[in-house]
Amino acid sequence: MHHATAARAARLTPAAEPEPEGELQELELTRGLTAMNLRGAPIEAIVQFLAEATGRCIVVENLSRELLAVHGAEHASIDPVVHWQFRASRRDRSAVAADRRAGSESWVAAPIEARGLRWGTVIALPGTGGAPDFVRSAVESGAAALAIDRMTQGSTRGWERSSAKQLVDTMLRGAFSSSERAAQRLEASGFPVFGRNLSGLAIVADRPDDLGDALGDSAEAVGMRAMATVVDRFAVAFISLDRAEQLGDERIAQLVSELGRRGGRPISRVTACLGTPAHTFEELVASTKEALDLARTLPRPTQFEVRRVHDSPLTAFVAAMRDDPRLMEHSERMLAPLIEYDRTRDGDLMTVLRAAIEHPGNRTAAAAACHLSRSVFYQRLSVISELLGRRIEDGEMIAALQLAMTAAPRAGRF
Repeated sequence: MHHATAARAARLTPAAEPEPEGELQELELTRGLTAMNLRGAPIEAIVQFLAEATGRCIVVENLSRELLAVHGAEHASIDPVVHWQFRASRRDRSAVAADRRAGSESWVAAPIEARGLRWGTVIALPGTGGAPDFVRSAVESGAAALAIDRMTQGSTRGWERSSAKQLVDTMLRGAFSSSERAAQRLEASGFPVFGRNLSGLAIVADRPDDLGDALGDSAEAVGMRAMATVVDRFAVAFISLDRAEQLGDERIAQLVSELGRRGGRPISRVTACLGTPAHTFEELVASTKEALDLARTLPRPTQFEVRRVHDSPLTAFVAAMRDDPRLMEHSERMLAPLIEYDRTRDGDLMTVLRAAIEHPGNRTAAAAACHLSRSVFYQRLSVISELLGRRIEDGEMIAALQLAMTAAPRAGRF
């Protein structure tokens, strides 16, 4: 009796109607953006989520109309990188109006704003994906999510810094389809490449993360443009100047002083390493790698100093040979006995060898650099000669060891 009543009730109860597809899309969009806000997802992840949800190319620009993030370029009827390269170079509002007229209703944009403050714009470029109403709703929801992100991160330049870091890391890894395309992407983000004096910069100092974060703003304050990241323990940057300007020691001193001012403390112990002056994107990347290679060979700084790769021809040679495995093999073969000795005995032979090479003919200065007495320093040199099977005073041996030590940081050995 009970079962019959239950069955009859089930037949009389209307089945729940499925939610319309549009409502399900809206629900998934809201859930996704909320989850990303809660876990502090970066701007690039939010833009990717919006592009995948709408099937459109999504772009985020800042108030200077510089490209901060883009995803889904394959869905766009225009090339977003080329468009923003031109757009970032035209900062008057007439350019924005021209974009809107040219795109008509196929452009969908929403401001990233809250509490009377505005930080940028989310834009869905013309394309075939996504229903227009859903695309508009997604862009507006994405703008709201990014406004929440900007309010909670506490930094007014956080997006610009994260975008710069990602770009510089990508360029240094060589993860770009062509040099021209990479240069256009930098220009679209507000870093001028064409017709400029360019240089790579690597800074050796304490707290490189803090320096990397502040480099872009500090460079702009002293009349340069910079995009910075942190590689290993060094703050690394692309630098761009007007063609009429040169990156002399005085300009670098101004930059370091501004870094200290923004960090609330003077920076007195820093070495700024500069690569070969550049005028093209390819030369800029090579210059930055040279500066980084030079930084890796230097000890902890004790004062402010500017070092240039052209003053260190051996470092420049090693940088040019970076992809030749024979160089790494030479370094490992020459230094392996010393590295093993230091590892098993908690020794300091590599430090002693570096001091001897950096202070040729001046054993007193070399011993002082290691904080050793002259007698102890000479004892260490005797151990090194014994392990290598040759006297390190031999000219050819010194040259071979200097090459090995210069290449050693690239091999991850020292």
